[in-house]
Amino acid sequence: MADGDTYQVMWNGTPIGAPYVVDVTNDTAGDIIEIELDWDVIRGEGASPAMPVSYRLTHADHKNPQEPQTPTMVKIDFLVFRLPEALPQHVNPNGVLTCNSLRWNAAGTLFGMEFLIPPSSFLKAGDTVVVGWKAFTDFDSPVEVPTAAKTHTFTNITEQQATNGIVWLIEPYATHLLPIWSKPVPSGMCEVTYTITGKPVSPTPTETEIALSQGEGSCNLPPKPNP
Repeated sequence: MADGDTYQVMWNGTPIGAPYVVDVTNDTAGDIIEIELDWDVIRGEGASPAMPVSYRLTHADHKNPQEPQTPTMVKIDFLVFRLPEALPQHVNPNGVLTCNSLRWNAAGTLFGMEFLIPPSSFLKAGDTVVVGWKAFTDFDSPVEVPTAAKTHTFTNITEQQATNGIVWLIEPYATHLLPIWSKPVPSGMCEVTYTITGKPVSPTPTETEIALSQGEGSCNLPPKPNP
């Protein structure tokens, strides 16, 4: 032990907590050094059955840092991370998806409802994101329509998608949306979830009311965007 020795705890290779600088007037060999850890770093690295934890010893008079040959493996399985909810797009002031929420795809061949998979600290370029849609009749007493369900996989997402989020268009309308509607019970519900492959985070379902009545029937064909 030398005056000025600096100990830095490393959590999965990331510095955590303030470095501890040895002062030989107060510290002696064999003392236990306590370093308060930063929960933001722990949360950022996620859960693990064997998280490598170590320390790095440096000194201003020595160029090469010293580290234990083998890190200590710490079990961190009590952390539960949840993804932020998918966000329904173009809802009315009450947060309901309506006929006015319908949007066309880029080719102008199919239309449906859009949800945004929002950016988060978990979503990174190159990730694979699996999204799911479930449809229900009768908003007050939901009954699932299994044939209207849909899943989709976004592979190798771009940096732009990671930064701005992923827009998912649920289409075709006749298959996945129209079965929600009936004239006696025009208001139904949808549930959207998503997962990021290989990341220990739990999905958070988004439940949204859908009202597809227009006049005496269901939605009219929405106007196509200007070419």
